[in-house]
Amino acid sequence: MCRLPLATVLINELPADDDAGVSMGAAVAAACPPSVNLRTAGQADAGVLRIADGAPIQLGELLVVGGGSFRQDAVRWLEGSNVALVRDTSTATDAIYSLRDGGMASTVPFATLGLTRDRLVLQVLRAPSGALVLHAAGYFGPGTLAASYYFVQNVLPLRATLNTAWYVIEWEDLDGTGGPTAADRYTLIASGS
Repeated sequence: MCRLPLATVLINELPADDDAGVSMGAAVAAACPPSVNLRTAGQADAGVLRIADGAPIQLGELLVVGGGSFRQDAVRWLEGSNVALVRDTSTATDAIYSLRDGGMASTVPFATLGLTRDRLVLQVLRAPSGALVLHAAGYFGPGTLAASYYFVQNVLPLRATLNTAWYVIEWEDLDGTGGPTAADRYTLIASGS
């Protein structure tokens, strides 16, 4: 991440997604000075996503995406094209994260999740265009913020020693703040490269 000159945060106008993306992008830029500059771009901005289908097209940049396929065109394309390392294959009753190779990363009944407990995904992957994508999401807005928080606090500081490309984490809001803090519980469910 620190070798790329620009980090572009993909904005979709959903506050939790945008806040998560901006937080991760700002943390990458701060951890990698002066080599990484930060900017934001909308999903329809020229040169970021292919207009026809949402495929990431930028080269030589890090595309930072907060949120899932519900509102993020890039994530919808990455999952639908089987490019994402981890993809949301949930049913009406179960929250399911599946692996690109067909394996299962996590499954839990939706009834056990909500605004204070969520399953999160973090992944770094290359799109077929060569674009590098950093993606963090939960099923609910506070979970997406928790995924971003976990990246900033636990993954980014160890970036030089990590060889893991994806994580699925369970977040529990133990201190009742309604958002992620150091007092909350983050349990690693699965990870891989």
